[in-house]
Amino acid sequence: MAPPPAGLFDALRRLLGTTVGLAQARVELFATDLELEKQRLIGAALRALVGLLLLGVGLLLAVAFVLLLIESQHRMAALGVLALGFLGGGMWLLRAARNHAAAESAFAATAAELARDRDALAPKD
Repeated sequence: MAPPPAGLFDALRRLLGTTVGLAQARVELFATDLELEKQRLIGAALRALVGLLLLGVGLLLAVAFVLLLIESQHRMAALGVLALGFLGGGMWLLRAARNHAAAESAFAATAAELARDRDALAPKD
């Protein structure tokens, strides 16, 4: 006995199944992107904290060393110059970090896949 011909409801059921499968794949991709972004941010934050701690201790020791090398009558001027240098460097690093954070796009792979899906589903002229 031959199977009955596919009707409108069978076609709609297949379309719905395909749509659900596509949505599931996109949600899984989003979850993967989210996990990768979380791991990247945690790793960057830990490295930054340890780096800042080490830099702080190193700078404190370097300033103390430089101030001990300078004659006592010029120590205040040297301290002022070092403080200005550290403030300028800190401001530059904060600006660079803000620009770097704004430049990266989280979930770029998910956005690209959704754009590709939208283009594929758009009516062809």
